[in-house]
Amino acid sequence: MRLMRSSHQSRAVLARALWYVARRVFTQSRPKHISTTRRIGASLVDGAFTMTTAKISVVAPTPDEVHYLEDRIYEFNSEKTGITGGEWLAFFVRDETRRIVAGISGDTWGGCLEIRQLWVDESRRSQGLGTQLLEAAEQEGRRRGCTQVVLMTFSFQAPAFYAKRGFELVATVEDHPRGHRNLLLRKVLREPD
Repeated sequence: MRLMRSSHQSRAVLARALWYVARRVFTQSRPKHISTTRRIGASLVDGAFTMTTAKISVVAPTPDEVHYLEDRIYEFNSEKTGITGGEWLAFFVRDETRRIVAGISGDTWGGCLEIRQLWVDESRRSQGLGTQLLEAAEQEGRRRGCTQVVLMTFSFQAPAFYAKRGFELVATVEDHPRGHRNLLLRKVLREPD
């Protein structure tokens, strides 16, 4: 499975998070489908200058469409860096009805574990599930050769939770979302004692 990656991990994580938030805001405040035509290039054919155009549509993307873009970026980044072997990572906790009540997901690539989502159902919080999931992901990251973990969280989500578990603040985007901060966190992975 291919993953979206950049030679500068922190910038890629921040850029992707900003894109996802912008996409959510845009698709919530705009009609589901807007079509426009934009000039996207020029060419010289048989001595004549011509402009090429493409139909650009704003839509709510499907997961397959987003994965397609991630695959293309992963291919480019792997070609430029020579680093391959990216893999998805996920752990889930299910209740007796098989409903997901907690989970963590992300990926590993180039010696880095990136946590994209960590969620625990409100009824299951403060029972240690978040810590167990994070520890499981870190253990699997170490097994895959990762030496660090990166993730993003908002100031109203769980920065204190991550700080207690050894994460350090790398970057802050103020007023994202409005009135709050978007935080890029990093933790160096060490072998357990």
